[in-house]
Amino acid sequence: MQELKIPPNQKYVRNFIVYAEFGLPEVNLNSYKLKVSGEVENQVSLTYDDLLKMPM
Repeated sequence: MQELKIPPNQKYVRNFIVYAEFGLPEVNLNSYKLKVSGEVENQVSLTYDDLLKMPM
């Protein structure tokens, strides 16, 4: 089993509850983009693969 990487002072919750009143949305991970904009020095757009490559 792969060792979990958890940030300092955090703990793993085995049975995390997700309340989705309108159901879980379907997300196409091939076209997913996270855009960080607004009052930031550098705006950035990240793909799902970009997020997975980031260190934890």
